[in-house]
Amino acid sequence: MLVFVVFFGQYLSCYAPSMSHYRKAQRAEQNLDNATAEKEYLAAIAETPDDPVVVFALAKLYVRQLKPADAVTYFQKFLDLTDKEKGSWTKERWEADFYIEKQKQEEDAADPKKQKKHEEDDEGYSF
Repeated sequence: MLVFVVFFGQYLSCYAPSMSHYRKAQRAEQNLDNATAEKEYLAAIAETPDDPVVVFALAKLYVRQLKPADAVTYFQKFLDLTDKEKGSWTKERWEADFYIEKQKQEEDAADPKKQKKHEEDDEGYSF
């Protein structure tokens, strides 16, 4: 029992600062202060880089800020962090996959070389 209390106490002391940053980020988002929210999420991630909740929240913030490249970076990190626990994160993983794929499609659409390739691939097909 004593071992559990000591271990759990050490866990909480390491985890508490990042949760403080997370809560500050959440409050900043509610107040539409995206700069503070971003700063606090990044501080939380710096302290606990393997926390999928904070990583996902930052990715979503970047989506709302129309920063797709940053969003994809953190969505990919989220997917990597939750790879072994896919069942626990089904909805969030679907959302991350969606945004990553959407960004790839938008990049392809903006690239004339890829667009020409798609047009060549579509030749002969009609609806």
